[in-house]
Amino acid sequence: MKIFPSIIIILAACFTMSAALANILLVDEDVKVLAINMEKPDFDKSYSAKGNRIFLKEGINQIVFKYQPEFVGKDLIKTVYGDVIIAKFKASSAEMIFELPTFKSYREAQREISPLDWKLKDTKKGEYIDIVQDTLIENGVQIGRNYVQEARDYNIKGGVAAIPVSYITIGSGTESFLPEQSQSTKSTSQENQSVDLMKMIYLKASPKEQNQFKLWLNNQ
Repeated sequence: MKIFPSIIIILAACFTMSAALANILLVDEDVKVLAINMEKPDFDKSYSAKGNRIFLKEGINQIVFKYQPEFVGKDLIKTVYGDVIIAKFKASSAEMIFELPTFKSYREAQREISPLDWKLKDTKKGEYIDIVQDTLIENGVQIGRNYVQEARDYNIKGGVAAIPVSYITIGSGTESFLPEQSQSTKSTSQENQSVDLMKMIYLKASPKEQNQFKLWLNNQ
């Protein structure tokens, strides 16, 4: 029995990866994700629904995002920009969505978007995720913001929503920032990581690939 080659290749790679992607974050169109764990967000390009889907590692994650709802007028679209929020949370095999306020009008959004009343909900368990949040404040006049660097700087300073960071001073004086792995993450078994990652890959596969994979499993 043949199985689609891409499935075999990807599944084989699961057992060599050092970290599992065990959580899913679904992002509405009105939410702009600016950074994930001090890196640019890696959106799932195979996701065909509205908004975006992001795969996150098991355990503690940190996100930087901004809520910017749009309002359609007679001749133009108006956007209200919320604060840049940095938040950390811990999740395991969760499929999370943002719960955000809805505003009846552009003016109402301007009045009430800050401070933002929002939540993360695990739709699998029907429970809310505990979050610790803060606001990334823009100091001075800036043309474009580097949110990845801002998140790193925030973590080094040790804000309330910070995640551990270690930094090494290179001979040239340049600093390289590396997120620390927690002891619990290091001790997670490779077997469980591989299984979690295979689940994620299966969900991303096309219906044809999923059926071929099922047939292949039944013949093993």
